[in-house]
Amino acid sequence: MSSTKKEKQETALAEREDKKSARRTIANLDHLAEEMKRASQAANLIAPMVSIDHIPDFFEVSLRFIMIDGREMRNGGDCYKVQGGLALGKSALAKLALAARISWDSQKSGRIDDGSDVHYVHFRAVGYWPDFDGRTLLEISGEKRLDLRDGSAMVEKLDAEARRNGKDATARIREMRAFILEHAESRARNRAIRQALALKSSYSEEELKKPFVVPTLTETGRCDDPEIRRMYLKAKLEGKGLATRALYGGSDPLLRPGDSEIFEAEARPVDDSIRKPLPQHTPQPPPPVSTDDDDDDDGEGGPAPAQVSIDPFNE
Repeated sequence: MSSTKKEKQETALAEREDKKSARRTIANLDHLAEEMKRASQAANLIAPMVSIDHIPDFFEVSLRFIMIDGREMRNGGDCYKVQGGLALGKSALAKLALAARISWDSQKSGRIDDGSDVHYVHFRAVGYWPDFDGRTLLEISGEKRLDLRDGSAMVEKLDAEARRNGKDATARIREMRAFILEHAESRARNRAIRQALALKSSYSEEELKKPFVVPTLTETGRCDDPEIRRMYLKAKLEGKGLATRALYGGSDPLLRPGDSEIFEAEARPVDDSIRKPLPQHTPQPPPPVSTDDDDDDDGEGGPAPAQVSIDPFNE
């Protein structure tokens, strides 16, 4: 079988599975284990947990299929070249984060330096990922230091890259400095996504031809007990917020920024540990200009090896 024909068949299979996963959920643990085993063999299964040992009432598990374009970003794809293969770029990480229902907290996210130097930013991104208990939001976070001061490792890298290509880096550095906060925020989020979903630092071309599969918990309202099902529907009709919380008690749900876009209609309750603020940081002045480049695991893969030509800001 030719490679082109095989790729077309794999793409068609992924599209069919994507359509099925959009309308089919799994409530049986044995069936779920079987489906996840199949997914781990035929696709890239994104499941930091080894197995799921409980599916709560009114919820089922959906396996979401996502296709990643394995071409390099400079050629219109979702990846970029690193030593050992291809790393997932910003667009690929965004697709996986959306499938996993990761949402971001604008109140906890922000720069943690004092902002005294316009060419230096230290940004922390904080988000939430719904756990498989149906009641908890797991907190995720990532940080990125972006140093674009004269003489910094990042500026030197941009200069060296431009010189190898017979170009001048002045315009590129100026553009990066103009949007330094946005770049730092994006890279901090990418780090959080990579860590939360336990993504690999690189993938082979063969791996990227397969779909990525993200298991997610979906509220369906289905339950084997007809009386509890009746109570659930009554709570829904009476507008009591999350019906499971109305039935089983507990504190009020905590809305998070983006919940209405990421979750189905209602926000997930959050346990008390999530309510606790992160340790308070006193804004710190920028450190001395560093020759060490903080450019690892931030949505661009690992640190760029010397023999691979990479634009560290090609997000």
